[in-house]
Amino acid sequence: MRGSGASDAPVLGFPEKFDLALRYGEELVHGNDAIDVSDRLLLDALAKQAQHGACNAPRPSLFDAEGRARYSAWCQLGNTSKMEAMFMYTRALEELAPEWWRWPPLELVPPATNEARADGECGEAGADTAAPNGTAGAEAVPPAAANHPNSTEPPPVPNGAVTPTAHPAHPAHVAPPSATPLASEPEHPPGGAPPSALRRLTVGGWTRLAEQGAPARYRHACVVVGARLLVYGGRANSGRLAASICVLDLLSGVWSEPTIGGAAPEQRWGHTMCAYRGLAIVFGGHRGRGSLCDTPVLDTQSMAWASPSLPGPPPPPRGTHAAAVCADRLWVMGGDSPAAGALQMDVWSLPLRGLAEACSTRADAARGWEVADTSGGVPPPCRDGTACACGPRVLLIGGAGPSGYAPMASLWLLHVEELSWSAVHTSGSVPRPRAGHCSATAAQAALTHGFTELQVVAVPAAGDGGPAGAAAAASATSQEQALSMMLQRLEELQLQWRNLEGGTTSLLSQAC
Repeated sequence: MRGSGASDAPVLGFPEKFDLALRYGEELVHGNDAIDVSDRLLLDALAKQAQHGACNAPRPSLFDAEGRARYSAWCQLGNTSKMEAMFMYTRALEELAPEWWRWPPLELVPPATNEARADGECGEAGADTAAPNGTAGAEAVPPAAANHPNSTEPPPVPNGAVTPTAHPAHPAHVAPPSATPLASEPEHPPGGAPPSALRRLTVGGWTRLAEQGAPARYRHACVVVGARLLVYGGRANSGRLAASICVLDLLSGVWSEPTIGGAAPEQRWGHTMCAYRGLAIVFGGHRGRGSLCDTPVLDTQSMAWASPSLPGPPPPPRGTHAAAVCADRLWVMGGDSPAAGALQMDVWSLPLRGLAEACSTRADAARGWEVADTSGGVPPPCRDGTACACGPRVLLIGGAGPSGYAPMASLWLLHVEELSWSAVHTSGSVPRPRAGHCSATAAQAALTHGFTELQVVAVPAAGDGGPAGAAAAASATSQEQALSMMLQRLEELQLQWRNLEGGTTSLLSQAC
C-alpha cells in the first residue's frame, strides 16, 4: 500500500511504471556484475514474462551455460500473467534500488530536486559515493534495511522462480531519507482518546494518516465496514502472499492486526472483497499458477472466517475481476485466469440475504451462484477494472483487455433489475485509460484513483444544492434513493469530464 522508497515517490500506474522500471533495470542492473547473479536472472525472466508471456523460446545449446540459466529462470515462472510479472519486476527492482525513479533520464523528478538532495546527503556523509551510473551522492545500502526496516520476510520466490538475495553491494540510486514524524498526528492528553482521524481529513485534498502498523501490500483487497477499513490478502514487500487481515480504525487512525477465528481461506491476490451487513465477502483471486472460485466470508463482528456451503456450480475460477454489492446481491464480472487469459464479460450474482443467514446459523445457504442472461451490448473482455454500485445499477470503470485499455470516454452500466447492459458516453477532459486502479462511491459520486490523478464521476440530482448538498447525504439509504433517482435514465444523459484543482482532479457530470 505504501509507496516505495520515499514519501515523495511519484504515484505511477501500470504498465507505465513497469516500462520506466525496465529502462532503469536494463541500463543499470541487468548487466551489473556487482549484483548477485540470481537477482539478475530473476529480473531478466520477469521482464520477458511481462513482455512476452510464458516461455516459448527454444532451449539453448548445451554449451550455452548463460543462455540455459536464463531459459530455466523464465520457464520457472510458468503461466504467471503479464500484469503480475510487471508488478513482481518492479518489486524486485525496488529491493535492489529503492529510489530508482530518481534516475534523471526518467524525468520523474525535477533536476533541482535531485541536485539538492544529492548535495545534502554528500554533506551529511562527508564523502561522495558513486551511484550505478556514476552520479555522486548515492549510497550503497542493503535493500532490506533501506526499503523495509521492519520486514523479516525472505525475498520473493514467484511460483518457484529464482530467489533474489539481499546483498550489501546492491546499488540504491539515492539513499532513502530518514523517517520523519507526521505533522498531522497531534498529541493528545495521557489517558485521553486520540482525536478522530476523520476530523483531521482535508476537505478536497489528500490527508496522510499514521503509517505505524500499516501493512505493506499490493494486489490486495480492502473494504470499509462501519468505521473500520479491512485489508486482506495480496503480496507483501517480499513478494510472498500475505495471509493476515489488518484493520485501520477510522476514528482513531490506528492500525491493528486482530486475531481471526475460523478456518482461514487460501492465500491469494487479485481477489475482491465487498461489504454486506457486517460481512466482508471475498471472491476468487489468483493462487500460485491457478485461480480460485471460492467465496469465504469474514464476520466483522466476531472477526471469524466462515465458508458456507453454496448449492450449484460457482463461477469459473478467476482473478483481477470486478465485483460490487447491489440490490442484495454480489455481482461478479470479467477478470482473467492463467489458463484462459482475459475472460468474457459474463455476469454472475450471489443472493446475499440467504448467505448472511447461513453465516449466522452455520447452515447451508439456500441459494448459490447464478449466471445472468443479460441483454443489450456486452462490454469486451476486461481485467483489472473496477465496479461501483449506483442505485440499481453497476458502473464499470477502466480495465484492460486483449486489445488494450478500456476507454474512459465510454463507460458501461449493468442494470441489475432488467439484466441489461448500456453504454454511457462521456466528453470533456476525459482522464487517461487505466487498469489496476481503485474506485468507490460516495453520495452522488464514483471516485476513481489511478496514476497520479483522482477522478470523480458525478451525476447531479434535480434540485441538488451542489457539493454541500452532496455532503449532507447522511445515510446509505438516502444516498441509494438519490442515486436511483439520478440514474433512472442515465443511459440518456450526456456526461462530461471537467478538470478541477489544477488538473489533478476531474469531475464527470451531466452536460448543460
